[in-house]
Amino acid sequence: RFEMAQPTDEQRRAAQRKLAERLNGRKFTVMLAGMAGEGKSTLVNTLLLRKECFEGRGPLSITTVAERTEIILDLPDGGRATVEVIDTPGFTGCPEADAKTEEEIRKVKKFDLLLICKSMNANAGRYIQDS
Repeated sequence: RFEMAQPTDEQRRAAQRKLAERLNGRKFTVMLAGMAGEGKSTLVNTLLLRKECFEGRGPLSITTVAERTEIILDLPDGGRATVEVIDTPGFTGCPEADAKTEEEIRKVKKFDLLLICKSMNANAGRYIQDS
């Protein structure tokens, strides 16, 4: 079993200060992508602590265009940062629908972080253990 060493409180505070310095006054863009029904919109709503995006589970994408939402982060040192979250339509396996999804994703010209959403189930957990 793999275990990571836990940082001390002093190390954690130093890392938080350094991160706050780097984030202050900046804007970061995070784009979410993945198959339909994998939890992209649910993740956005969870990050925002409010219902901003329609959620659904199934083979069809509820999100039809890339939806942008901004989060203002109040930093511990009194600074602020902005995070733009882009929820993209899900891939369905249907060539026509997936071509439209690709088109929506290509419209996003710049992002700092791409999160690929994949739901974890019992089989996925077993796969990770067996790898």
